[in-house]
Amino acid sequence: MSTGLEALNAQLQTSWFMLWAGLEGLSEEEYTWEPVPGSWSVRLHADGFWKRDTGGPPVAPTIAWRICTLAGTQGLRHAWTFGAHHLQWKDIDLPGSAACALAFLERASAAWLHGVAGITAADLDKPLCDWPGGPQGRPFAETLWWTNRELIAAGAEILLLRTLHQPS
Repeated sequence: MSTGLEALNAQLQTSWFMLWAGLEGLSEEEYTWEPVPGSWSVRLHADGFWKRDTGGPPVAPTIAWRICTLAGTQGLRHAWTFGAHHLQWKDIDLPGSAACALAFLERASAAWLHGVAGITAADLDKPLCDWPGGPQGRPFAETLWWTNRELIAAGAEILLLRTLHQPS
């Protein structure tokens, strides 16, 4: 029988593998496609930075918004668990293209997977992530479980949007 840590790690790795397989060949058109008018996306702002739409409940987010949000939260959790403990959303330079977003997601997922690979069963009970916008003070098992759940949900939404998109 596997341990809780082995099961959580297997779920994490399998979920990433399934998402990556579904992202193969992602086009710019799919990346920015808005399923409804006013969909949340990632947009270039006057300051020259790409930023996520925010404020209120998300309005049918685009693949761009979902990928950037998933990668950004992975990066934040990594920074506040295994890194320097100071990264904030405002410090993250979001990508404006599909290719750059996939590279951003790959970097974030690789960092998180690498960090989690060093976790021991004893670490699961420790509050390792002190991100103020996240699981501050919670046992790492809950952080890992939540991150896996977030990956599964966001991945399903991204792949559903790809399925719904009809090339023009």
